Amino acid sequence: MLLEDEEGNRSDSHDGIQNMCVAYFKNLLGSEENPPQFIQADISNFQDFECTEEQKTRLQGRFSKEEIKDAFFCLPRNKTNGPDGYSAEFFTTCWSVIGPEVTAAIEEFFSSGTLLKQWNATNLVLIPKIPNASRVTDFRPISCLNTLYKVISRLLANRVKSILPKVISHA
Repeated sequence: MLLEDEEGNRSDSHDGIQNMCVAYFKNLLGSEENPPQFIQADISNFQDFECTEEQKTRLQGRFSKEEIKDAFFCLPRNKTNGPDGYSAEFFTTCWSVIGPEVTAAIEEFFSSGTLLKQWNATNLVLIPKIPNASRVTDFRPISCLNTLYKVISRLLANRVKSILPKVISHA
């Protein structure tokens, strides 16, 4: 494969293409070297919001086995696997065998607060925007996350979803 950057430089070596893509997307998307600093004023609008006791109980409650199972079964199908190679279809098809262990692992995450770094691993994949893409600008990156990470994210999002309308202003 031959790839060309924005300045017209070309590379056909694996390392050259990799360096070209990293440089382009780092410039386009930014890097973590100088992340934006947290500014207290950013959350000043939320200072007046307070959860009711019922909301606090719901947000802090343990996830049921059924909620965890539902999170797996609600994931979109036919999506690219993450670095672990397991799709949502794998988990749902094999649920009768692996469901109890997977559920226990997710419950352990929520009780310990420790996430295995393998669960948070991500593959970045470049998808061509046009046929016969040959320039670095002809590609868009997508993140392929592990299914377990997606499930944890879905569980948390489902919990927070109930209070968001009260926190977010539509003005």
